[in-house]
Amino acid sequence: MPLSMTAWGTYKDKFYSINIRSLNSKYKEINLHLPQEFFSLEPFIYSLINEKINRGRIDVFINIESSDNLTIKINERLFKEAYIQFKKIFNKTGVKEEIPVSALIQNIEGIIQKKQSVDKKVFNWQSVKITLIKAVKNLFLMKKIEGKKLVNDIKDKIKDIYKEIKNIKKIYDRYKIEYINNIRQKIKKILNDDELFKDKEIIQILERFDINEELVRLTSHTEQIETLLKKENPVGKKIDFLTQEINREANTISSKISYLEITKSIVNIKELNDKIREQVQNLE
Repeated sequence: MPLSMTAWGTYKDKFYSINIRSLNSKYKEINLHLPQEFFSLEPFIYSLINEKINRGRIDVFINIESSDNLTIKINERLFKEAYIQFKKIFNKTGVKEEIPVSALIQNIEGIIQKKQSVDKKVFNWQSVKITLIKAVKNLFLMKKIEGKKLVNDIKDKIKDIYKEIKNIKKIYDRYKIEYINNIRQKIKKILNDDELFKDKEIIQILERFDINEELVRLTSHTEQIETLLKKENPVGKKIDFLTQEINREANTISSKISYLEITKSIVNIKELNDKIREQVQNLE
């Protein structure tokens, strides 16, 4: 069954979390949002995501988890230098208050340094790869769930299209008889001799209004969509093409026959087809 492009996958490790967001996009686009601990792994992460995911905009977010592994280091030299400079300004301007420590810490970057005291092995590729694959599997689980919903909705609309095609065939059979009789009456009225206008000529005129070929193609395109919906490989672009062909055949029928009942069914087919096309945009 086809997968949805819109999904979210996540996996949380003791030291970091990985979140993968997949969005609808005509092309494949991969964006990595990584902390500095993962900068050296960027090409490996990109390659794995590119290999696993076929279509859509992909955002990978990796965040270091706050934990007991966080250590704090105070830069004494910088703190002392900042204090001396503040003291000079206070004396020069006649300020007699004590220098607030918070002013130093908040305004001088680098006095307090936070660092993750985590074994470097945690951030090597072999370790991260295992976690990343788990996040990707979680993403594909949601892709399947969302894809199933889309497929079921498309199938319902296909059933309705089949009903409209069947209805057109039924109406068209009646329409042909009415049309032939109308042609006969008009010719008889003009020539006053039915023998001068043979059935062969009537058939030639009727052929210009024949829609059997279009109905066959409509059915064929719809059946192909049903077949593609049973496959797991990327099918979105193929189904999108078939919806364009369905629209083309519907327009051809409309141009050939301006019969109210048939026109109504064609309008319904086009509306259903447009809804299918909207849903297909979310399929890989």
